[in-house]
Amino acid sequence: CKDRIKMTDKLIFFDFDYTLARTTENVMVWSPRGTSKFKGRKYTPLSAREYNIMEIADDEVIDEESYTQFKKVNINKAKPIDSVLLLLNTYFNKDNCVKVLSARPQEAGDDVLSFLKKQGIIKTHLIEYKGCQSSSPALKFHYICECVKKYNPSEVILFDDSKKVIQFVEKNFLAFNVRLTTCLVEILGNEEILRFKKVKNKKKLKKEML
Repeated sequence: CKDRIKMTDKLIFFDFDYTLARTTENVMVWSPRGTSKFKGRKYTPLSAREYNIMEIADDEVIDEESYTQFKKVNINKAKPIDSVLLLLNTYFNKDNCVKVLSARPQEAGDDVLSFLKKQGIIKTHLIEYKGCQSSSPALKFHYICECVKKYNPSEVILFDDSKKVIQFVEKNFLAFNVRLTTCLVEILGNEEILRFKKVKNKKKLKKEML
């Protein structure tokens, strides 16, 4: 669906870390209280899950070098989240458009698609990877808005393990005259819970009130 402009049935976005895969890479937060060192600089390692929820202190910094590990995916150590991958495979057809929307940098795209191919997703060349290099919900939402305008879908579906991202998109998507379904992926040990929610936009709410 990379270059398709005509109307799409469903536009589906999947986060990567702890949505499609349990991963091992960390973001390095430069901190005077850091417990590890990289090139002589103290840092605190944050997993993908911690990175999504943690707010850094005033004397801590995240810069481009912080994402050194996030530029690669250790495909041999990454573990598939089978229930979500099954849904990705189910949605993957000529009428839908599937994208991976990640907090990782853009450089991680090839490894992400190689991981999907290893899990039996054959036509990975049709999946577009977008790396935001940030956990900011606003950046993910901005990209979703761009895609909605480009593909004119009848429905948008978002899978993410971040409550902040899910809630931000639900709150700000209401202006679109497009159906929205969100799925919060909660990881509990070796199991996961998928929490689906259908979000009604403002125009539909007004029609129901008349």
